[in-house]
Amino acid sequence: MKTTKIFLVIAIFSFATMGFSQKHGANKALSVRISLNCAQQNFGLVVAMYHQLNDDFLQNETNGYYVAQVIYKNTPYLIYGNLQEWKLFFSRDIHDYAVKMNQQLPD
Repeated sequence: MKTTKIFLVIAIFSFATMGFSQKHGANKALSVRISLNCAQQNFGLVVAMYHQLNDDFLQNETNGYYVAQVIYKNTPYLIYGNLQEWKLFFSRDIHDYAVKMNQQLPD
């Protein structure tokens, strides 16, 4: 009888810890790391970039890449590019992308 009780307690404890571990892993959000040139191929992502970003983060001059985070379809995207690529992106109008990709802008 003692052995059965010990086995039952161990079983309940192991099932409880498995349940907690699955809930903890589900809260982690994955992020997508993508270059600015690749990001410009997806019109929806370009629209999200125009709505969520401004060129203030380009004020800190560095020799490397500039990284911006954009949330698109509930997924965080880390978009990286050098200074010239970002300046070219912000100098274009979103309507240029719409015409280039034969898309309509959302209202």
